Amino acid sequence: MTNTNLSLCIPRIPVETAKDYVHDIITGLSIGRIQRMTEIPLKNDPTQKRVLLKIRYDERLDTKNIQKQLIKHGSIKLVHDTPWYWKIYLSNNPH
Repeated sequence: MTNTNLSLCIPRIPVETAKDYVHDIITGLSIGRIQRMTEIPLKNDPTQKRVLLKIRYDERLDTKNIQKQLIKHGSIKLVHDTPWYWKIYLSNNPH
């Protein structure tokens, strides 16, 4: 069974990264539907922001495997533009 209560966090991405770009990359994973996406500027680095994602997860094997990796290792790396990747963590904020 897929855990539907996991929110995600991308802790550091450049502020010029468009919200639509993040949305398209996460949607491309086909793990579910993004219910909410919040961008938060970083206080100590105005060139960076944090992105919080609330996702309604699908009941697919790929989704379950990604969730297992997040729970087991605490993060996953998502290549969004080779060789660039985001490190995605479970969010402590239920968002």
